[in-house]
Amino acid sequence: MALYEDLSAEENLAFWGGACGLRGRQLRRRVGEVLELIGLEAHAGRLVKQFSSGMKRRLNLACGILHRPPVLLWDEPAVGADPQSRVRLLEMVRDQARAGVCVLYTTHYTEEAEGL
Repeated sequence: MALYEDLSAEENLAFWGGACGLRGRQLRRRVGEVLELIGLEAHAGRLVKQFSSGMKRRLNLACGILHRPPVLLWDEPAVGADPQSRVRLLEMVRDQARAGVCVLYTTHYTEEAEGL
């Protein structure tokens, strides 16, 4: 996980967005968009160390899509996630693919791969 536990979800996203060249209004808008996308907008100000493992997993993936990369390499992103987070993570993968992002996704779960 590429998250800072002593920062909030919003601060983590702002940090990684800034590292990828996003600034100002564009960064703030994109942070809000991905928080909504992963279902953590109500937890934006909470410290990551207070999150469940599934919430952390979703936030970690959100950091990876914040800057809209053309290619995503995801190695078993849903491992260890609770059922609710797993559903949301898989929907994120589908959304990225529908948006034209090239997604390389590895998993040991055949039914998960078939569903994607």
